[in-house]
Amino acid sequence: MESLTYGVAEPFMVCPVCGTYNRISEFNEWALMSRLSRCVLFLRYAWTALLYAVLPMLIFYYTLRFMFSETFERMPDNQMGRLFLVLYVLSVLIMGYICTVALRRDIRISNHRMSDPAYRALLTRLGLLK
Repeated sequence: MESLTYGVAEPFMVCPVCGTYNRISEFNEWALMSRLSRCVLFLRYAWTALLYAVLPMLIFYYTLRFMFSETFERMPDNQMGRLFLVLYVLSVLIMGYICTVALRRDIRISNHRMSDPAYRALLTRLGLLK
């Protein structure tokens, strides 16, 4: 059974004192992940975008409220709910874009590492690549 992967990165670290390699089970190279791990990682990034969208939504809301205070005072409750929904969707799109860019960057860096024959030999020696 493969452990859960929390990110795309080197699956090991080198001890700064003795120089031995230690496995980091929470990280793996993109090419070494199963379809399930990739799907779980994508869902984790999507969930992060949904959660992190709350802060920009509040920033947008209070900025608009400050800029158009008279309009906000006269706005009915049902329109306020629609405004929150629109601002949240906008925030999710922005955070989704940021998370997608970060994931694509990590995948590109991982693929670059995996294209190095010396790195692949190290992974084989460590038992991480068959």
